[in-house]
Amino acid sequence: MENRKNKDKSTIAVHGLGRPKISVKPVNPPIIQSTNFYYDSTEQMKRFHTGDKSVFVYSRYDNPTILEVEGHIAGLENTDKALIFSSGLGAVSSTVFAFVKQGDEILAGDTLYGGTFDLLKEILPNLGVKVNFFDSRNFTEAESLVNKNTKLIFLESPTNPNLKLTDFEEAADFSNRHNLISVMDNTFATPMNQNPLDYGFNLVLHSGSKYFSGNSDVICGAVAGSDELIEKIWQYRKLFGTILDPSAGFLMLKGIKTLAVRVAKHNENGLKIAEFCESHPKIEKVHYPGLPSHPQHSLAKKQMRGFGGMVTIELKGGQETAERFMDNLELILNAVSLGGVESLATMPVLTTQYGYTEEELKKAEISPSMVRLSLGIEYSDDLIADIKQALDKI
Repeated sequence: MENRKNKDKSTIAVHGLGRPKISVKPVNPPIIQSTNFYYDSTEQMKRFHTGDKSVFVYSRYDNPTILEVEGHIAGLENTDKALIFSSGLGAVSSTVFAFVKQGDEILAGDTLYGGTFDLLKEILPNLGVKVNFFDSRNFTEAESLVNKNTKLIFLESPTNPNLKLTDFEEAADFSNRHNLISVMDNTFATPMNQNPLDYGFNLVLHSGSKYFSGNSDVICGAVAGSDELIEKIWQYRKLFGTILDPSAGFLMLKGIKTLAVRVAKHNENGLKIAEFCESHPKIEKVHYPGLPSHPQHSLAKKQMRGFGGMVTIELKGGQETAERFMDNLELILNAVSLGGVESLATMPVLTTQYGYTEEELKKAEISPSMVRLSLGIEYSDDLIADIKQALDKI
């Protein structure tokens, strides 16, 4: 390389004296914060166009930091490949659009995260895609809705917010018989507690902003599945521009590295708080798959290794009482989202399911008195004490 000291300062300001030759092996993968990449020869660009994933062009397509994170997620979900996105809904929309077009139909569970529900109910019909919602505990209903135009089935298990379960084997069998792309949102359980792909699902989705991040500091999403299916979704991520920024990807990876130890504590706290709430006289009902009283507890034990940190309660006295309970909490924060190290509480009718009609709420079995608890990693007795004092004041 020629001596750049002889160049004008405006040139030196851009290029410096040349790239230092460094050979290091950092414990943490580096953040490759670059929009584009240069080549030693045009042959490298040709290799990119033949599908060589070791050649990088532009960070809207792929980025080395992002690929590092994707490898962790693919491994956790026991599959070939994963993609990460700038949000959970970025993952949902890129995945759905990769497999449906005008005139196609989708089957979807009737209890979904509010953003997903709005995409399926409001946006897709405007683009000529019909969505049929059904109770994902009842595939007899699904059999009556599926037809030659149905291309994809989209489910959550456990559902948001009332923790209903889908039988993975039954759902995968149904999907295979009808030649559907099967998609499972695995956000609530995480791959530490269950792996839907092991039961025959095609794709698994996550809002990585939740348990993957774990620190309420990154908006991100993920999808994992076979090389063939992921390649189709990659084309849409590239064109929609929904890839995650490398700096955010680095933060996401830091969260993933502690996922196992955090989820173990979430599971522990979830069960303890569910058991306490079930015994309290001011609570009408507790939704938690780890409780023997949960109508699908046997299924939960069959396909889940842990029952998660999400507990939904229904208070006696309706929405007004639930609001007073929320306002009385001191340690548990009144905030949307979930899956972080801190415990949060939210009312579905005011947040995730806000805007549902009464009929839609009834069909999804969501009541105005519901409070969804995302139990963090605090000491369980402190969380129980906070819930108890909030209940004592109503």
